Amino acid sequence: MWLDCRELHMDNEALRSFMIEKAGLGLNEGYTFGRSLTGYMRLNAACPRSTLKQAMNQLKEAVDANT
Repeated sequence: MWLDCRELHMDNEALRSFMIEKAGLGLNEGYTFGRSLTGYMRLNAACPRSTLKQAMNQLKEAVDANT
């Protein structure tokens, strides 16, 4: 699934670092799939529901702490 992260106002490197260091998530950078996907991150949702729920909680906590 594609996560639209443009409202975080980060460049590609800052967004990558944020996801790894703050959210603890290893996602694919959208721009590697095409220029139009700059500001997006790709999340593989092919995992147990509990894993996806934990990832979404981590992401929410990181975004909330960043704003």
